[in-house]
Amino acid sequence: MAKKIKLWVIDATKVARDLGLGARTNTVLQTCFFAISGVLPRDEAIAKIKKSIQATYGKKGDEIVRKNFAAVDETVAQLHEVPIP
Repeated sequence: MAKKIKLWVIDATKVARDLGLGARTNTVLQTCFFAISGVLPRDEAIAKIKKSIQATYGKKGDEIVRKNFAAVDETVAQLHEVPIP
């Protein structure tokens, strides 16, 4: 019986550091979960994550919101599935 295993990889720490978030990987990992889990359609999940970022970090300033939005977008670009033979 064949297993239907999937393996996804991302260097969450690198994404966060490159975007000025230091070692804060929560936004990156949350985006990964919703992008691959199928709980919500990917585009809907990303829109909801960004709405949540605005609500959570909006009082801390536009720069923090911008960095977290960039983390969401970069996560989608850097998340890769590894083929399993």
